[in-house]
This record gives sequence, C-alpha cells and structure tokens, in this order.
Amino acid sequence: MNGLAALSRLGVLMVLAVSAVASLAGAQGFRPGLGQAKELIDGGSIRQVTPPRNSEESLTYTIPPEMPKSLLTELPDRPFKPVDPPPRSLVWWKLPFYTALGLPRDMVDATIGALAKLSLVSVLVYPVYEVVPTQCLFRDPRDWHRWDAHKNKNEHGYYDGASWGWFPSAHQWGLTHESERKLRKYKDYNHALKEELRERNVEIEAYNQGIESYKRDARREALAALQTGNGREAALRMVPYYNVYPLDEGAFALFVASLALYRPDGPEWVGPLLCYELNDAQPGLLAQAEEVLTKTVGRFPEHAALAETLIYTRLLMGGGEDAHRAALALLDRRPADARCQLLVYETALSSNLGANAQAALGGIDAQSLNERDYTLALARLRLLTGEYLSAHQALAAMREATPDDAYVNYYLGCAELMRAQSEDAYLEGFAHSFDLLERAALMAPGPALRLRAGQALSYARGLGKRAEGRPELFSIPELLSR
Repeated sequence: MNGLAALSRLGVLMVLAVSAVASLAGAQGFRPGLGQAKELIDGGSIRQVTPPRNSEESLTYTIPPEMPKSLLTELPDRPFKPVDPPPRSLVWWKLPFYTALGLPRDMVDATIGALAKLSLVSVLVYPVYEVVPTQCLFRDPRDWHRWDAHKNKNEHGYYDGASWGWFPSAHQWGLTHESERKLRKYKDYNHALKEELRERNVEIEAYNQGIESYKRDARREALAALQTGNGREAALRMVPYYNVYPLDEGAFALFVASLALYRPDGPEWVGPLLCYELNDAQPGLLAQAEEVLTKTVGRFPEHAALAETLIYTRLLMGGGEDAHRAALALLDRRPADARCQLLVYETALSSNLGANAQAALGGIDAQSLNERDYTLALARLRLLTGEYLSAHQALAAMREATPDDAYVNYYLGCAELMRAQSEDAYLEGFAHSFDLLERAALMAPGPALRLRAGQALSYARGLGKRAEGRPELFSIPELLSR
C-alpha cells in the first residue's frame, strides 16, 4: 500500500514538474543585473550637489544672472485700437427721438421677452404678443417675430430663434454710424504704437544678444580648454554657466566633460555633482554628452576620470558592451591599475559577457580586493556562468554574516530566482526571492542597485501572481518530504 502511495506521489510530482516547466518557460530569459560598474564610479550613492556660490569655480568667470526676454506683440496696458470693423460713433440727433419714442417700446418688449423665458407664463404670453400680434406696437417692423414662433431673417424668434432680439428699435434705427474721423485717429494711434513697439523690441533683441554673447564666449572658451586638456579652465567657465543656466541643453555636454576632466584635481563636490547631473539627464542630453566625452577621451586616452565618465554615461544609456570596450581601452593604457582591472570585470558583468568577466577576474590582483569583495565577485561570476548552486551557497553564507547588506540580499535573491529556473524541484526559490529582493530595494544605498533590485522584484511579483492560482507549483519539496 505504501508503495502505491509512493508511486502516486511520484506521478503527481512528475505532472507538477511538467506543469511548472510549461508555466515558467517564458521566464527562462530573465537576466538580472550583476555588475557594479556604476557603483565603482559613483561610490554607490547619488546625492544632489550644487557648486558653492563663494567657490573659485563660481566666481572666477561670472555670468550675469539674466534671462532672455520675449519680444513684445503689444505694449503693456496699451493695446492697439480696433480698426476692422471700422469704429462707430453715435448719431446724436437721433437720441432725443429714440428716448421719446423708441426706448419705452424697447423696455416693454424686453419685459415680454423676459416673461417668455418662464415656461408656464410663456404659453400665455405667446398668443397675446405674437399671434394677435401685439408685438407690432412695440417692435420695429424690420424685426417682427414670425407669428408661428420661428426665427425671422435676423435669427430672432419667440421660441427657436438664436436670440429674442433685444431692443430692436435701438438696433434698427441706426443710432451709430461708421466714423471716418475716428478711424483716422485710431490708425494714427496704432502707427505711433507700432513704432514704439518696434523700438522696444530692438532694445530687447540687443539685450538678448548680450546674454547670448556671454553664453557663447563661455562655451567657446570651455571648448578650447577641453581641447587642450585644461580641465580647471573648462570648469571655471562652465560652473558659473551651470549656476545661471542649469536647463541649457546646448551646454550640458560641455559642462559634463569639463567636470570629468577637472575631477581628479577639483574639490570634493565635483564628482558627486557630475554623477548626479548624469543620472538626472534625459536620453537626448546623455547622447550629446557621450559624443563630446568620446572625442575628449580620444584626445586624452590615459585620463582615467574622463574615461570613467564616458563608461558611466554609456551604462546610463544602456550601452553595456560599449562601456566594456571603453574600460578595455583604459586598461590598455593603465595595465597595472587595479581599479581599471576591476572596472573591466564589472562592465563585463553588466553586459552579460561571461568569458570576458572570467578572464578579467583572473587578471585582477588578489591584493586589491578584500575577502568579502572577492567572494561576492566570484559569486556573481558564477551566477552569470550558470553555476547557480555554488553561487547560492556562497551568498547564503554571506547573508548569515551580514543580513543587512543590500547587495548580498539582492544577489542572493537573484540566485534564488535563477536556481529555481534551472531546477524543477526548487520552485519555492521564486517565493524566497521576493523577500530578499524587496529588502534589497528598500535598503539600496543608491539608484543603481535600487533600479536593478526593482526590476528583479517586478519579475518576482509577476511570478507570484501566476502562482496564486497554482500554489502547487511552489510546494513540490513538501510533497517529497512526505
């Protein structure tokens, strides 16, 4: 009997394993971010920094804190006089007649029009005023309503007109006329106003050209300094520019390249400011910066901070392999530099280049990494090359020693996911990874890890939703233990 039960459980396990593989087949392409090239360059954290206002960089070449002005279309509080249609004037001699004969009739008609708006009263007023028709006594013949309540030629009507046609005598008697004298006066006024407006706009254009001249000179001098490798001079030009015009897209690439070239010799805030601005930039600005940085690195290939900024920019743009090539080029210039060796390794991991990463790790001087960093580097390489079990064991041991390490939690969460994908009997790894990745995302010291952990966590959450309807996919080890 026990044998039959065991066979039965084995059959269930086989069905569940097949179902699990089918259910997760679309998830096999998951590749978590394993490299730490960004953290190596920016220090692992990003903070908003502004250049000190009293620093040498802000005060050497000052730029007036003025913004360009828009050209005027009219002078403030002095609009143009309307001349089309031509202005009109009162016909004064008609006013006494209208006051005596027209206005009283218009007032009675307006009262009837107001009553016609009231639904209950309207049906009583209509036959008395329109059908009889009493309106003939109070409305001008040229604007009588039709007896059937439809609109007349002036679009006026009792019910379906566009309007009642208020004060018909005032409109039909021609109390105003087009005034040639007023039209000439308005045109002369507008002509003088246009001349004054033109003079004001000339002043505004001269003012704007002065501002553009300051900006153009700053950009030109900064570019000349970049081309000669003078990072300090370039930064002295572009930092004041940034202080006044932080949103100027045309100068962003020069600003980034200047800081990158100045970073080794500049004050402490230069590096954090550079990394923050790059992380905050839009893709178009990153592309411009990458172009200028590439040209500048071509002139000064041994400048490590400049090359690292190019690598960092390419990683932010998603160009992992381009970043790895830049790291290899820097290592060719500085073959004994342990930081360059590690940067080649990290960019290879970021680009999922397993063979390159393995070769790079073998070339790193063992003295340049402490035990924790080397163990973590080796575990990440094993994750990349598919040795999930050994990576999982090493990372689990590290987490026992340092349970609050955000990076260890992240990589162990990735190991749980990747091991569960490769081992049908370890499906609970998907559930285990969720808590680890969530913990890593919450404790991440910087945006690089937070982004990677968030992406992996979203993937794990998606699996969790699929597992809600199939809990048996996550309980195979429990069946095996029975």
